[in-house]
Amino acid sequence: MERIIHGTVVDISDFPYQVALVSHRNHRKRIICGGAIVRPKIIFTAAHCTHVGEEEREDLSVLVGANYVNDPEGRFHKIDSIMRHPGFSSHDFDNDFSVITLKKPVEYSYRVQDIAISKMEQLGGAPGMVSGWGLTEFGAPSTYLRAIKVRVENWPKCQNSFPGFFHPRITKNMICLRPSKLTTYY
Repeated sequence: MERIIHGTVVDISDFPYQVALVSHRNHRKRIICGGAIVRPKIIFTAAHCTHVGEEEREDLSVLVGANYVNDPEGRFHKIDSIMRHPGFSSHDFDNDFSVITLKKPVEYSYRVQDIAISKMEQLGGAPGMVSGWGLTEFGAPSTYLRAIKVRVENWPKCQNSFPGFFHPRITKNMICLRPSKLTTYY
């Protein structure tokens, strides 16, 4: 999710699986995307976040256990490899996921843990939370970790929530989230 509009500032201990993909380009730390810890050396993130050249990839790291990019409690981890889904399309964002393997495993603590993964068919209508450093209602990226309550929509309902001219292609490889009656994110 690239937006955390109307989200509130939260603590990493409430979302200990949350990581930040950080660019160190031009000696400046900048969060470019979020991700989740799946295993001590495995991070799950969006493919559009890792769709970079070899030179840019050398400037990326994964930040764990942090509320913000310069959080002294956070730890940066070097990336060993990035595997994008072979069916990823930057045109319609189908199969928009990547697996990052870290050079060294993360150390678990109350601020760093694996994410619990549910089966997709169990999610329709379920409440959930989205966390990250996405754009805020002011149009700028959040400096601090934020979260917002959402509801997971089932696929057919999501597909029908875009009437009229603007009708993006929603595939079964996407999770549809509805934070309010006004907005649907996919």
